[in-house]
Amino acid sequence: MGDEPRNKVFFNNCYWIYNLETAAKVALALGKPEIAKTYRQRAQAVREAVQQTFFNPADDSYANGGQACLGIALMVTCARGIANRRYGAGSKSRCWSTTRDIFTPGSPAGRC
Repeated sequence: MGDEPRNKVFFNNCYWIYNLETAAKVALALGKPEIAKTYRQRAQAVREAVQQTFFNPADDSYANGGQACLGIALMVTCARGIANRRYGAGSKSRCWSTTRDIFTPGSPAGRC
């Protein structure tokens, strides 16, 4: 990913989205749907800011365009629009369930 400050900020914000979504899952497991909703809303707001700030439409990439940046964007579903444009809306659910499985511990695709 390099030492570029922009890439570090991008990566950290994507990780924040991941943490917010995890906190929402924990809140649901604890029977706190309103708190879960707050975490999901915050994650979506950060996701939109990341998309607006770091997306490079010229090459459909994020930050410096490296694999780590695109990988974490996929993990927190920032890159959904890229998949829709390239592969069509019909393939979206298959593409996203596979991508999410890769990053989900315990899922068949996430096992090494």
